[in-house]
Amino acid sequence: MQKMSQYLFALFRLFYPRNCAQCGWDLYQHEEGICMRCLHALPHTLMMLNHLQMKKIFFGRCSWEEQWVFLKMEKSGPVRDALHSLKYRHQPQVGAALGKWWAQKIEWQYGRPNWDVMITVPLTPEKKRKRGYNQCDCIARPMSEHWNIPLVQDVLMKRKGSKSQTLKSRILRNATEQNPFEVVDPKRWEGKHILLLDDVVTTGATLEQCYKALVQIKNVQLSVAALAIPVHNRLVI
Repeated sequence: MQKMSQYLFALFRLFYPRNCAQCGWDLYQHEEGICMRCLHALPHTLMMLNHLQMKKIFFGRCSWEEQWVFLKMEKSGPVRDALHSLKYRHQPQVGAALGKWWAQKIEWQYGRPNWDVMITVPLTPEKKRKRGYNQCDCIARPMSEHWNIPLVQDVLMKRKGSKSQTLKSRILRNATEQNPFEVVDPKRWEGKHILLLDDVVTTGATLEQCYKALVQIKNVQLSVAALAIPVHNRLVI
């Protein structure tokens, strides 16, 4: 019976292979999205409670308790490829692999975080429907499960019709009259330590808008985490 199950499993994998999104090799049963060899090869930043580059980005703008960043992203390379697979090639399992690996790295150095709740930068309903998922949720979910810290999706809301900020400068983004983000139920999160997670931080303008909405919560503590930071034309450790 066991041999029959193995044969059926092998036949299933013949028609529905599980390949690493980076190198294309077959994944082992315990691997998901990206193989361990490719995960180890990704260019990591130094793991800090308050990463120096994040502090520089948000200096004078946001008072985060902790500022995490995990990977260095070049204009081309494995990190950019992984994020494109996650966002544009419909491979949410890539985000799960990266999130799990990131959680393990944090815990190895700092132990379990003291956040009360994890949230992600929300998409507009139209964009989420088009993509099928929020890529940041894919990264955050295995981290939430690893630490048993709730991942809550109804803390922040992005107003319908809000346009993408990706190609705008920080000055142009901040010139927008109305913050596209708002907190759904501020009283529910009073006195909590909230981690806000995004996939990539560039100018930090989107995260700053989220911060301005969240900081209105009474006695709230806010931390931020970005999976990747672009490193072309600047030094990131």
